[in-house]
Amino acid sequence: MEIEDSLDAFAIPDLWRPSRLFASESQGQTLFPEVELDVTVIRLNNPYAPKTNLVSDLQLPDLDTFKYGPLEDLPPLDESVLSAEPEDNIIQEPEEDVWALAAEPLRFTERRYFSWEAFSGGPNVTKSPYLSEWGPSAFDIALRAYYGRTQTPIPMGPVVKANPAIKALYELALGRSSLLFDWDNRTKTFKPTLDGFSMTGLTTVAFQSIYQRMNEYGASMKQLQRFIEKTYASGDIPSRVSLANSISAILSGIEAHLSKMWLQVKSVLQLQHLLEKPGRLLQDIVKVVQALRAATTDEQLCSILFSYCQDSEHGVQWLSAIMLQILLRTSRPLLERIGQWVGLSAGMYGQPPKDALDFIQLDPDHDEDTPLPYLILNESKLPRFISKETGDTLLEMGQSLKLLQTYHPDHVLAKQCSTSLQLEWELDWHQADAVLEKARKYESDLATAVRQYKSGNPATVPMDILARDPPELIQDKDAADYEAVFLSSLRRLDHTPSDAFDLPDELMQIVLAQIDTQQEAIDCGVIADNMNLRPAVSLLPALSFEPILNSQARLVRGASLRLLFRSHNLRDHLNVQKSFHLLGDGVFISRLSAALFDSTVSTTERQLGVMRSGSRMGLKLRDRSTWPPASSELRLALMGILNDCYAASKPPRHELASSKTDLPGSLSFAIRNLSADEITTILDPHSLHALDFLRLSYTPPAPIALVITPRTLDAYDAVFKFLLRITRLLFSVSRLPMRGSPAVLRASMEMRHVVNSCAAYFFDTAVGEGWASFVHYLDGVEAAIAAEDAENPAGMRDVGGIEELRRRHEGTLDGILFGLLLRQRQRKIMGLLEEVFGCVLALEKLCQMEKIDDLEVIKLQKEFEEKTRLFVEVCRGVSGKKGYAAKGQEENTIDRLVSAIDYNGWFSSK
Repeated sequence: MEIEDSLDAFAIPDLWRPSRLFASESQGQTLFPEVELDVTVIRLNNPYAPKTNLVSDLQLPDLDTFKYGPLEDLPPLDESVLSAEPEDNIIQEPEEDVWALAAEPLRFTERRYFSWEAFSGGPNVTKSPYLSEWGPSAFDIALRAYYGRTQTPIPMGPVVKANPAIKALYELALGRSSLLFDWDNRTKTFKPTLDGFSMTGLTTVAFQSIYQRMNEYGASMKQLQRFIEKTYASGDIPSRVSLANSISAILSGIEAHLSKMWLQVKSVLQLQHLLEKPGRLLQDIVKVVQALRAATTDEQLCSILFSYCQDSEHGVQWLSAIMLQILLRTSRPLLERIGQWVGLSAGMYGQPPKDALDFIQLDPDHDEDTPLPYLILNESKLPRFISKETGDTLLEMGQSLKLLQTYHPDHVLAKQCSTSLQLEWELDWHQADAVLEKARKYESDLATAVRQYKSGNPATVPMDILARDPPELIQDKDAADYEAVFLSSLRRLDHTPSDAFDLPDELMQIVLAQIDTQQEAIDCGVIADNMNLRPAVSLLPALSFEPILNSQARLVRGASLRLLFRSHNLRDHLNVQKSFHLLGDGVFISRLSAALFDSTVSTTERQLGVMRSGSRMGLKLRDRSTWPPASSELRLALMGILNDCYAASKPPRHELASSKTDLPGSLSFAIRNLSADEITTILDPHSLHALDFLRLSYTPPAPIALVITPRTLDAYDAVFKFLLRITRLLFSVSRLPMRGSPAVLRASMEMRHVVNSCAAYFFDTAVGEGWASFVHYLDGVEAAIAAEDAENPAGMRDVGGIEELRRRHEGTLDGILFGLLLRQRQRKIMGLLEEVFGCVLALEKLCQMEKIDDLEVIKLQKEFEEKTRLFVEVCRGVSGKKGYAAKGQEENTIDRLVSAIDYNGWFSSK
């Protein structure tokens, strides 16, 4: 090669020179050898090979001299191919645009990349320089090399192929053991069976992250399965069993969905996406189960679940919908028991509270022998979706229905039958409106039957308000129908069994719709629209239960009030309390005062050699030196007083008393149980407490006991004891001397004025006005019932019930106790008044002496004036105190007592 030729950088010398690798005999050949066109050279064993030289045939024509020859004429068209139809009727096929088809992108499944390296498949094929295109095996090799080059080499465990690893992770998320993961009962987690293994194509950190998440899903699944098994085995409270049923349905739905979608999973990312929503649902349900672990009653469990639904209301909407469905099913046993308690279905109303509702309990002071035990409401145990007012309504309905069942079993509301109304959660406005209409129709159908009821002549019940009859049993059919029944059963057995997961269950449908990631866009939009139409969770109890409970409450209240007033003579029993316990009968006060205090009657005290006889006998308290009297003396002195006074106040043959000796509630005199300190105070006949041992015994009949409760009986007893003291003081001041020394006359006049003022206030204001207000309320209730019976409206008017009547009765007695200064907070004021009354009795004792000491009288008068002044000042101070009036009363009437005692400021000036 010449030097000047080698200086050309772009020259390719000896282009046609053959390679040195060829044999020596091939010297002289070029890179592109000349084509052999001689047929004799081409040695082909082919019978169809050309026989002549191909040079002339393969030569191209000379472009300068080449001319086309004449074209032959085309043959004529065959007439048979011509169409007789017009061109408009000929369907023109659209032309296929080959360029448009070429411009369209190929589908992913049709993409194929072609290269010379792939075509030849030789050993010298050049690979891509990118590690991601080499596949997971190259990534594992590079990862292992990287771990080995670190300062502290990281040990790398075995690497598992993708398919078995993904399958094992899928089984792990469902809480199942596999070849790669096994359940550890000690740690309650899944442990890998191979130490430190990972999945091909993933780093150890990435695989551990995926493993931890799937392990959480699997542990949640295991925990829920253990909860279900434990609940079924232990026979827990009904609500917990219902919760276990709901969770079991959710787990079945998740497994059914995942088993269907598993075939589409090809990578770890797809597996994570598939398990995202089911895993979130499992973890939330585990939180609910853990929160309900401490619940021991249906009320507690439903309260906690209701609070959880309220908390999740503003979170993920599809999850909130599922939680509401769980609440709907879990609270069903409790709602069924409430429905039975209020008479909506045949069941347990009237049963002891231990078999009824946890928030309704027996009164600690109840009488175990009474057929109608008095119940109280325990507010602390009320479910959170039941208000205090609703709880009071439930308590009243249960007690009223027990009254109807016990004493009027033929009443329409006392019959053990199921109605068409049931307590259920209504989750949208349309269902709430439907419940309201059903409640109105139910009330309208039963209202007439309740008004027309008379004992022994019950009204008929409209059949459309009763629930559907149970399925007809085979024994109820005729013999001719047996074959048809058996053939129908056999045909059912021949049918293909339905899919276990194809259940007409809204909870199952919501779960399947929400965890289906393919329908996420559609289903989430539908559920979101439905959730926006639903009322707030806090409104659901009022919309679902209040219409039904209010309708049933009006029916039960109206029926029970009618029976109390008309069949059990409630007004007569209340009048007995007014006449005797409240000393409202003048004849009774006169007879009792004579028997206790009058000195002109025959004594009941046993005397040596003297026979006790006489039509009028008394204890002669003012003239006795020994006290208290014997029980025989009490019987002689008080014999016949109650019977005579009651008979005088009633027309003959009154239906409340079956004979002359029968009194309502077995009313009689009795001895009060006293403590040791109280016994010492009654030993002195001149003491204010001398008659504290005497009381009236009254036992209300079972229906009346719902109104006249043990609490009201205690109030009546306290009022009777105090008014008996006032009666004695009235009798004592009436016997004070009207003539004598000025000191005696002055003291007598002042004490008579104070006692008469106090007695007028206590009898007329404290007792009289309070009881008159209660009587006015009773008259209004009876008038409303009579007007409703006459008008016969579509529904029942709410005129109150037994519970409201009891509260009014107790409120009246509380007001009377407040007016009489007998409340606990008025104990110091009563102590001052008792000291004033003690001075009155001391003056009576001085006046009984043959010679009255004026100095003692003056000293006693000054003491009386000082104590009266102090009492007036204290009463004047509390009369102007804001909020000191009795509960439920706007006026504080103590200022009337102050005005009556110190109307001219006489005692205030002392």
